[in-house]
Amino acid sequence: MVSFRSLSWSSLFILSFLFISATIDAFALPHRDDALNSLLNISTKPSGSPKRCKKSLIRKAWHTLTRKERKKYIDAVKCTQHKKGITKNYFGIKHFTIFEDFAFEHAKQTPYIHTVGHFLHWHRYYVKAFETALREQCGYDGAQPYWDYAHDHPNGLSSSSIWSPIDGFGGNGLSVNLSLPNPNAPAIPALQYQSGGGCISDGPFKNYLIRLPRQNKTIAEPRCIERAWSELYFNHFFSRAKELDMYRAPTFYEFLAVKLDRVQDFSKWKENLDVAMSLHGALHLTVGGTQSDKYFDPVDPIFFMLHTNIDRYWRRWQAANPLVRHNEYALTDVPPPSSLPPKTNQYGFGYLNVTNTGGYKVTLSGLAPEIAIKRLMDTTNDLLCYDYDTTYKPLS
Repeated sequence: MVSFRSLSWSSLFILSFLFISATIDAFALPHRDDALNSLLNISTKPSGSPKRCKKSLIRKAWHTLTRKERKKYIDAVKCTQHKKGITKNYFGIKHFTIFEDFAFEHAKQTPYIHTVGHFLHWHRYYVKAFETALREQCGYDGAQPYWDYAHDHPNGLSSSSIWSPIDGFGGNGLSVNLSLPNPNAPAIPALQYQSGGGCISDGPFKNYLIRLPRQNKTIAEPRCIERAWSELYFNHFFSRAKELDMYRAPTFYEFLAVKLDRVQDFSKWKENLDVAMSLHGALHLTVGGTQSDKYFDPVDPIFFMLHTNIDRYWRRWQAANPLVRHNEYALTDVPPPSSLPPKTNQYGFGYLNVTNTGGYKVTLSGLAPEIAIKRLMDTTNDLLCYDYDTTYKPLS
């Protein structure tokens, strides 16, 4: 029986989402309190045959939540932004918050968790850990919500209730002069399709101070949350028809490596956006600003809404043929381009350029125990214990 016990604990940098630099190796292992060695005290030992959870949490779309439910979620996120975490004396910060612990974990692992066979598995575990932190550390009694982009697609990006300044995440960033750090780089000229770009000026996180660095830098850069919406990317990539097309993928390879998070060919952006960008990449550039920072994008809480919906895609695709798709994890990690460091064990991640098997393990460092990906295939097992409100419902 798995138990989740109490947890211890502007200019856009568009190119950071399009390319990954080798200087990630500048991150050294941080000091963490021994007493808070694992934020999540999860029993990951198999207990015979996989068991179903007796009562799964049901993750719901943001637009279906009541105002009271939305407030509870926002309050819990803000709690993690103030409650002490496990990382100490790093980037000149005496003690990280729980929220900063999660953002830093994503940044450290960025080159090893994107365009790889375990992309979905790692992010599923990561979001589950954050959901558990909200519940066990901050008294949240609900499940992690998701943003159903396709629901908002007919009326446009700016119409979504998720941007409400009263019971949402606040809106677009203030208008600034957007410019690429390297205008001659062979990247998609995303900025010409975006608006805003500066600090968000309303909502519950308008005064949140980000204390962590940008991208893969090692020097803290105090700043606000920035957003730079792209209606063009939203309109092109996030219709219900596009979502339904994903579910038609016959294999996990097709679902992940072709439709969701494949290697992008940026030189094709004028000819075909679907070739130039992956859906995952387009999603972060649709929100823009802080979400364009591939390393530290979780410092904007909207990150968890985006990735929970990606996990919902995967869950719904799996549910169409669970006997087969709960066992489809044998993808070979994509070799990194020459600009990347080799996939070493520098941070103890153990992610090598090998074919994933059920025993292949992912980690969240001190936030949660290392776990075999076969334990992350079924969200209704006794480890993950959640499902979605639309898993078996027709979509329209």
